[in-house]
Amino acid sequence: MERKREKADKFQTIIWFILGFILVVVGGVILIPLLKIYGILWTLLAIGVTVYQGIKLFGKKNFTMWEILPEKDQ
Repeated sequence: MERKREKADKFQTIIWFILGFILVVVGGVILIPLLKIYGILWTLLAIGVTVYQGIKLFGKKNFTMWEILPEKDQ
């Protein structure tokens, strides 16, 4: 059986990266001063999403959460 890893869709990764960046800015500018600890948690989670998507987008290694295993004809 042949093992193959499929990279995530580039468009989807770009959208999540941009959304994560916006959420980091919103968290830093609005939520931390307003909600204190919840704003900090929000911002940390948004940073995590942004870093994860950035690694997927700009990384050279094929970094995926799933694996597609096609069956080989015999």
